[in-house]
Amino acid sequence: MDVTCPNWDLESWIASEAYIAYAANVLSECLQIKSESRILDIGCGRANITIKLATSNILKHPIEGIDISETIHEAPTHSGVILFQTEALTYLKNKPDAHYDGIILKQVFHCIDTATRKPLLWEIRRCLKPNGRALVLMMPPEITIPMFTQGQDSFRQEQIHYQDVVALGQGCQMETQLTHFSFNVEIAKQHYFELLRQRFMSNLRNLSDGVIEAGIAELDNRYHEKVLKFEDRMYIVHLIKPAA
Repeated sequence: MDVTCPNWDLESWIASEAYIAYAANVLSECLQIKSESRILDIGCGRANITIKLATSNILKHPIEGIDISETIHEAPTHSGVILFQTEALTYLKNKPDAHYDGIILKQVFHCIDTATRKPLLWEIRRCLKPNGRALVLMMPPEITIPMFTQGQDSFRQEQIHYQDVVALGQGCQMETQLTHFSFNVEIAKQHYFELLRQRFMSNLRNLSDGVIEAGIAELDNRYHEKVLKFEDRMYIVHLIKPAA
């Protein structure tokens, strides 16, 4: 992975208790977590959701979380979570066959180098138990959060389409399902503008300060209310290892 967004889970709604609880509940249901489940969270960041998963489920094995970013060292210590700063493909190559019941890739797959995506999915398949599943959470092709025109253009150029992930998974001999994630957000407009200035989304990282400020002015003219209300929506691509 060659892109990190250090402020994504620090000052945005993703850091809120309501979002963390909602996300953990969705993931628990999708993975059908049981006490003996082994779970890996790839791209866990500060591990807010990872820790919530650990506290919401009685597990025999600590949840493993990995991230290439230094932000992983800012995660709280929790006995039910083991964290490593490392790259996913290397990490999985050191794991035995059929080791995990579930693997999470939340808003991280588009950050993985194109040439690495298929080899990573093959490793994920190898490391999953039969009927185990990997969840790839990703934003829809058309962004649902407020974004200025040039930011939308950069988003479309960067974001991989969920149908491409489905095709990659099927090419790695995994079954696929598609579900949705939806969280209603209310955030002060000026706070949201500060998040844009901090480039809290990866599609903003290469835009200049001038472009960001022009984009904020565009949004300020478009939204007159002081509080922005919108839906943070994602697709969840389920990649399932067939039963032996």
